Amino acid sequence: RRYELTCSSTRGFILRVLPTGKKVFFVRYVENGVDRRERLGLCGAELSVEEARELALRILAENKERNDTSDGTRTTGPTLAEPPEEPPPRRSSAAIERPLRHRGALRKRGPLLREVAARYLQDHVDIYLKPGTAQRYRALLRERILPALGRRRIDGLKRVDVERLHRSLAEMPTTANHAVRVLSSLLTKAIDWGLLEGPNPAARVRKFRERKVERFLTPEERQRLEDVLARGEATPRGERGYISPSAIAAIRLLSLTGMRRNEVIDLRWKMVDWRNQCLHLPDSKTGQKTVPLSGPSLEILRRLAQAPHHENGLVMPSLGGGRLTSINQTWLRIRTAARLHDVRIHDLRHSAASDAIMAGVPLHLVGAMLGHKSAQTTERYVHISNKALRDAVNRAGQAIARAAGWSHEE
Repeated sequence: RRYELTCSSTRGFILRVLPTGKKVFFVRYVENGVDRRERLGLCGAELSVEEARELALRILAENKERNDTSDGTRTTGPTLAEPPEEPPPRRSSAAIERPLRHRGALRKRGPLLREVAARYLQDHVDIYLKPGTAQRYRALLRERILPALGRRRIDGLKRVDVERLHRSLAEMPTTANHAVRVLSSLLTKAIDWGLLEGPNPAARVRKFRERKVERFLTPEERQRLEDVLARGEATPRGERGYISPSAIAAIRLLSLTGMRRNEVIDLRWKMVDWRNQCLHLPDSKTGQKTVPLSGPSLEILRRLAQAPHHENGLVMPSLGGGRLTSINQTWLRIRTAARLHDVRIHDLRHSAASDAIMAGVPLHLVGAMLGHKSAQTTERYVHISNKALRDAVNRAGQAIARAAGWSHEE
């Protein structure tokens, strides 16, 4: 059965022993006249006795401060709740009291991870990261990192703790790796702020192998996609199969230029350089970026330029004039109609790179077209480049053989 052990030196600090044998730390206090018990964490797995005690002392101190009035008097009622009339059965508390009693004076420790995370979001993520990236960082902290480690002090975090978090997400290897990267970034900032002495416990955690799925459209699939876009273009608004002009233009530009989705839907007329036939993106994922435009891409923009411009200057606004945020939902309808069920909108970027390479464009120029800052990023397409080279060699060899009158066997 369940029972509880209390600490004689820290009133309100409780260890609850469950029928399963698990031990959970709690702190008990009164807030606004209400008796509250706050879970601190599992004994051993999440918190040591000392860490749990320090956390309890911090919570009790915060509660005391809240209960103090502005003139220094106390609100009515004690800070800690009185023992219940029918307390749960307890065994001897010597086992827990002894280590707590002999820990000595409470030494100053680092802040809790959740406290540093709040500053990290406010002073770094929300300022320096793009909104989409910031949203992903917030989600990883809220859903993955802080539930597991938020109550731990950052100076008590070990690599084994980060590895335990990483392993707990093994069924989602990409998410697991991203969570460790976000945590590592947070702890690096904590070191910069003087809140933590190095080394960073998350810096050298071995990542899971991620399965990178690269989907390239075949010529037949490209034709099916264009057929759907053409039908949507000819369908009156309000009828089944209609696709907005902005969405059609966005999909076509994604296919032709290899730009990223947000680069296209955030495109403004002031970024279009008609004279030099390019786009100047001031704030792409990799910083400032120039995108050269082909003839078909320029024709798409010229047609859009004939329509009235919105005050916000968006090249491809939504029907309401705002940002084209519905492009993902529109793409799902388009790919279903085109029978491209496994094709993501980002695969249009991969396909643009693949088609350029197969057309004979050198790999380094493809990297420049896509805006890659590092040649290593473009190397993911090297297998396509090798195939294009083999095909070119075969075509050249066959032409030479025909000119020389050699037989196929030779």
